[in-house]
Amino acid sequence: MNIHGAGLDVFAVEPLATDSLLWHEPDILITPHSSAISQEYIDLFIEELLGALHGK
Repeated sequence: MNIHGAGLDVFAVEPLATDSLLWHEPDILITPHSSAISQEYIDLFIEELLGALHGK
């Protein structure tokens, strides 16, 4: 079995360093902590997720 991509939202050191090589991997999607969703956080979560999907 081959893995052709990954979605990551937790790292040993947070936030993930801006110079991390992971940001430049084409088959890795880095998202905010999706387990931290609450009514107060949902708008920020969606904004960060959309930014990650659009490469921002």
